[in-house]
Amino acid sequence: MIDAVTQLLVREGLAMKPEDINIWYIHCGHWVTMHCTIHGRPSVLVKVAVCADGALDREANALQEMRSVIPRHLPQLMAFENGEALDILVQQYLDIQPLVLESGGLPQRHRWTTVIGAMARQTLPESGTNARRDDIFAGISQAFPSLEALTNRDTETPNLATLPSIEQHGDFTANNLGFRHGDTPVVYDWEDYGLVDVPGFDVALLLASFAEFDAIRLEDLFLNAKSLHHDDALELVLASGVEWDTFSYLLPAYYAIFYWLKGRGAYNPKLQSQCRVLIEALLQARP
Repeated sequence: MIDAVTQLLVREGLAMKPEDINIWYIHCGHWVTMHCTIHGRPSVLVKVAVCADGALDREANALQEMRSVIPRHLPQLMAFENGEALDILVQQYLDIQPLVLESGGLPQRHRWTTVIGAMARQTLPESGTNARRDDIFAGISQAFPSLEALTNRDTETPNLATLPSIEQHGDFTANNLGFRHGDTPVVYDWEDYGLVDVPGFDVALLLASFAEFDAIRLEDLFLNAKSLHHDDALELVLASGVEWDTFSYLLPAYYAIFYWLKGRGAYNPKLQSQCRVLIEALLQARP
């Protein structure tokens, strides 16, 4: 694995020779993440997937597609190799300060609104959209059959199938967001990009981060206009291309989609459990 990474870095002209490269392991999970220094300076972040599941392909596509949409707000793709045994993605190393959700509101809210608005204007091509939607609906139905009503053609019920197709980051939670240079928002970890094209999904995940996936706190955020984060929520939702009432109604569906996505890879059982409780509480709270 190390040899494959160093060979790719040299072949792409990112290093002159393998001896110039030092590799530090950061994380081992569904893939191996490495921080590589070249000539002693932080240079690139490398992800290696042994069992290719398409995640790094999606991230490479996202970094390419979104470069023209939010160029200052994501890492630059340096190289991608789709091999028989390994998938290797090389991206720019960024010194990122994590996003800390403060009691007084979302830091740099207007900058995040600009990022979300730009992403919302990037729509999907028609080809492949329906198949992806069918998969998502199947996942919702399997996890929570009571949510099937959300996809019915009812003129009084917001309908996922009638919303515009807008590609979502897919894991737009606080741990995948941060700042560079102190005040420039950065979005990273795009492995789930394009799995969901339901507008408002990313904002729903960010707001769940605000509430720490707690139903009572999330309900207060939406129903209490004096809530510290209410203005943050309103501005972000409108930027995402969804009306406030529609977004509020679809909250259980958003979190059911997230639950389904994370359940595929047995990701973070504690978060899945929180998400399930949140969905059931939101459904029970409906009039």
